[in-house]
Formats: sequence, structure tokens, C-alpha cells
Amino acid sequence: TWGFQQQKMTNTGIIIAIILLICVNESHGLCAFTGVPAGQPPKRNSRPTPPVIYSEPIDPCPYLTGKPVCCNKFQQSKMSQDFTDIDLIFGIDCPICAVNMKRLWCEFTCNPNQSDHVRAGNVIKVKVGQKYYDALEVDLHMSLNTTCHLYQSCNKIPEISMMSSSAMGFVQFQGDHAVDRGNTLINVHFHDEEKEGYKPLIYDVHSCNTKTNGTLDGYKNVTSCPCNYCDLSCNGTNIDLYQPPGYFNGFNVTLVLVVYFLVFVVTTLIIMVKNYFNKRKQSKTESEHSLIRAAQKILKLTKQTTGKKKKKKKKNKYSA
Repeated sequence: TWGFQQQKMTNTGIIIAIILLICVNESHGLCAFTGVPAGQPPKRNSRPTPPVIYSEPIDPCPYLTGKPVCCNKFQQSKMSQDFTDIDLIFGIDCPICAVNMKRLWCEFTCNPNQSDHVRAGNVIKVKVGQKYYDALEVDLHMSLNTTCHLYQSCNKIPEISMMSSSAMGFVQFQGDHAVDRGNTLINVHFHDEEKEGYKPLIYDVHSCNTKTNGTLDGYKNVTSCPCNYCDLSCNGTNIDLYQPPGYFNGFNVTLVLVVYFLVFVVTTLIIMVKNYFNKRKQSKTESEHSLIRAAQKILKLTKQTTGKKKKKKKKNKYSA
């Protein structure tokens, strides 16, 4: 009897453990990697690691406060530093773009179902400029639709158009630059269906003209993007304001005519001054030549007169 009860208790324990594991997987998923102190690559989780609920606010991702997350304190601190740069570069022109970009990296780093979208590989050597970094190679599977919406909310900002002219290039550019900033090499795979056992990362992306009361997803001082950086804010409807540039696009007729007129005037003055000095020089040369000729004539006449006087004097001498 005792043996039967012991076996029953063992079986019950196994069943409970399986149920708990299933509940954890279904409720929160698992974390693919763990953050470590700055300057070191993140650590790949060699075994299933459940997310954690923190009692303190998650400052870089306020909308995740009180929820299970995969980002620890090291990662939260690093994101807070990086998000300051996002606010300075993108948040001034289009605050909603900055929020969407922050949410991308919050979802990548903190999403409780991180292992559904992220595969952590090995630490490799990556050269950036003249320096080598130890970086954790990571594959991020991301929804094409989400990627396009993210790019559309930001693509009017000059700095982003300089990064890339496509939605996928925009996200991959950021992944490439995670090496020197976070010791992580992120290879982004874009698809909308499950692929190779990984689901694409999907999250809510706000349109650049989203109306706010100053706060969005827990981020403060967020307003709709102005018309200069958001076509949708120009009249509130989804229209394409882009027009192909014409052949003379940017051609200022008045300015060009003024420049050509000034060039003509300056050129004419230069020619006139040059001709004046050439004529003056020529006149001076001719005067000098006239003086020389006159002097030569006087000299010649003087010689002739002197010769005649000498002949006359000599003739008088012989006569005497």
C-alpha cells in the first residue's frame, strides 16, 4: 500500500510539473538571452528561462511595468541610455516615431515571448572600423507589415532617409549598429508567417498623426508629428503628397538671371578697362616712336648742317 501511494504521489508530482511548465510556456513564453554588465555580449540562455515580474517601474518601457519581461536591470539601464539618443535625434521632429522605435527594441529585448521571435546563437568576433568586438549573434524574426508601418511613421525625418530608403533596410541598419553599442549582432528576417519554427514579431505601431494627450504608451511629452515630418498630419487623411520632381525642380529663374546679368556686367567692365589700358599703352608707344623719329630727323638735319659748314669752311680756306 505504501509503495502504491508513493508511486501515485510521484506520478502526481510529474503531472503537476508538466502542467506548470505548459502554463509558463503558454502564459509568458521563454527568454532567449540575458543581459550582462556593459561592455560584454549578452548571455545565451542554455535552458528555458521564464520572464520575471519586477516591482519597480521599467523606465525605458513603461507600458511593460508590472508585466513579465525578459529584460533584466542591466538591459533596462542600457536601453535607457540608448533611448536618450533616440529622443534627441528623432523625438524632436516626430515624437511618435521615437515611441515606435523604442517599442521595437523593448519588444526585442523584453517581450515575454522572446524565444518565439528571437534565436540566440554564439559569441563571435565582429570588426567595426578598426576595432573588434565580442558580439552575440542573434536572429530576429520580424513582421513585414509591422516593419513597413514603423518606417512609414518615421521616413519623413531626414536622418532616417539618410539611413535607408526602404523599411527593411531601416531596421537592419539599426541591427548592424548594435555591435558597438550593445555587443549584439542582429540579423533581421522579415516574414509575416511562421518560418523555421519562429513567429514574426508583431506589435502596435502608431501612425505619425496619432492624437495624444501628451502621453503615449507611458512615454511623456509625446505629441502628433507636424506636417513637415508626417504627411498624414497635413490634412488628417491618408493621401500621398509626393509628386515626382520636374526637370527644372529647384530651378530659380530670377536668381539665375540676376547672376548671368552680373557676370555680363563684370565681364564687360573688365573688357572695357583692358581695352582702355591697351589703347593708352599703344598711344604712349606711338608717342615715344614719334619722339624718336623727330629726334632722329633733328639729329640728321644737325649732321647735314654741320657737314655743309665744314665743307664751306674748307673751301674758303683753299680760296685764301
